[in-house]
Amino acid sequence: MTATAASPGQAEADGTDTGRHRSFRYLLWATGISTTGDGLVFVGMPLLAITITRSPLAIAAVTAVIGAATAAAALPAGLVADRMDRRQVMIMSNVAAGTALALLVTAIAAGIADLAMIYIASAVIAVCAVTYALAVQAVVPTVTSSGLTSANGRLQASQIVGSQCLGPSLAGVLFNYARLLPFLGDSLSFLLSAALIRTGIPRAAMQRPAGPVQPPSSLAQDLRQGVRWFRQHQPVWTIAVTVAAMAASQSMILAVMVIYGTRRLHLGPAGYGWFIAGASLLGIFGATAASKVAKHVGTGWAVILSAAVAMAGTAGLGLVRTVWPALLLFGAQEFGSTAVNVNTISARQQLIPRELYGRVSSVHRLIIAAAVPLGAMLGGAIANLTGTPGTMLAAGAVGAAALLIAAPVLIRLNNIPGNRARDQR
Repeated sequence: MTATAASPGQAEADGTDTGRHRSFRYLLWATGISTTGDGLVFVGMPLLAITITRSPLAIAAVTAVIGAATAAAALPAGLVADRMDRRQVMIMSNVAAGTALALLVTAIAAGIADLAMIYIASAVIAVCAVTYALAVQAVVPTVTSSGLTSANGRLQASQIVGSQCLGPSLAGVLFNYARLLPFLGDSLSFLLSAALIRTGIPRAAMQRPAGPVQPPSSLAQDLRQGVRWFRQHQPVWTIAVTVAAMAASQSMILAVMVIYGTRRLHLGPAGYGWFIAGASLLGIFGATAASKVAKHVGTGWAVILSAAVAMAGTAGLGLVRTVWPALLLFGAQEFGSTAVNVNTISARQQLIPRELYGRVSSVHRLIIAAAVPLGAMLGGAIANLTGTPGTMLAAGAVGAAALLIAAPVLIRLNNIPGNRARDQR
């Protein structure tokens, strides 16, 4: 039997619009709080690593480990999200990540933390993050009665506020006081997020769509089904390849951003945290503007234009030496990347059948995650040879080349019902 994709904004008949609004509000808060903790370690992990080593490759390896762990976990995480209670998956992911960070805090307090512990903690958090993210994306159509692009924009905005504004700005200050504080804060944020999900999202909201009872299937059958569906739908795998190229470009600069900030821009820990937070404010505008841009030009053109802005900002970082121009250029990269994420997530939620979303999205996530460690290590290697400006210029060139190749296919996304600009006016 061929499954059909759920329509935009369709929700399960598990309650009233008021109930769905309440569930989405709790999901929004839970995600925002946990990503605030992510922002603490996004700045805290590189700052901790740079106190242990000065090697660009060793520092870039933190980003590479996160990408490799995400890639390894992507397919199993998608299967888990489709076969288990997604509410429980989100809770367990947060608790596991919080526990891993608590152990790292203990090691820092004892004075025995080293690079290996940083890599292990980063890997555990990455596995939990991809599992949580796939479960969240799968339940958004269930717990919101508004349009998908609007709901995803609000989620992206809350994630940016937490992970790239509040978290980083606090991390630099806290790190100055005590190295363990950013990690302790993240551990507590994960546990609070788990409590909010358990309290605010009822089990009934996680029920699968009504329909004929399907015979039990094995994990291998589920995986083959997801891969087969992914391969047969060109718009979905085109989105995956495009976002993967952008992820590789972004990971090239993020892997060495702490070196760029502290050595080229001469920022201290607190200043570096504020730099990340300030640039990320433009990312919030990207999240809120994504649906408006798509409404006027269509999803395909919105992705192309947003990606072009991101790549211009990335390359521009290699040409400046002072804080304010760098802040604006990094902000442009954040704006474009966030707008791309919002529109591509919404397109996938429209295209992929609800009951297959976890396993199909896990294939998508695997492709993107595999690009991250490659980009990170490439960025570290280029920084070793030419310095961080060379990494920024190369990253912009990589993203721009991929965008030029993918643009003709991306334009076809405008032909998907609900994604044409004239259909959204």
